[in-house]
Amino acid sequence: MKRSLRRPKHDPFRLDPSSHVEISKGVSQTRTEDGMVLLDGRTGKYWTLDQVGTDMLESFESNASTAETIAVITAKYEVSTTTVESDVKALLRDLAAEGMVRIK
Repeated sequence: MKRSLRRPKHDPFRLDPSSHVEISKGVSQTRTEDGMVLLDGRTGKYWTLDQVGTDMLESFESNASTAETIAVITAKYEVSTTTVESDVKALLRDLAAEGMVRIK
C-alpha cells in the first residue's frame, strides 16, 4: 500500500512574543525612496522591502520585541493585529531562511 506524506495544515514557523531580531553579519542595508534593500555580501543575494517591511525591520533594530513591533505597526497602519502578526511572521520566516536575520 502506498502512503502519502501529509503536509502540516499550519505553518510550523513560530515566533515568541519576546523574540528579538538582528540583521546578520555581512548583510548591509540601504534606504530607498520606497523602503529598503538588504544585501548579503557573502552570497550576493538581496531583498527589497516596501515601507511596511522597512518599518518592521527598523522597529526590530531599535531592540523592540516581536510583540512591541506588532503593536507599533498595528497602530501606525491602523490594521488588525492578526494581519500584522501574519505579515511579521512571513517576513521573518523568509529573511531567516535566507540568512538575512537572526531571531533570538
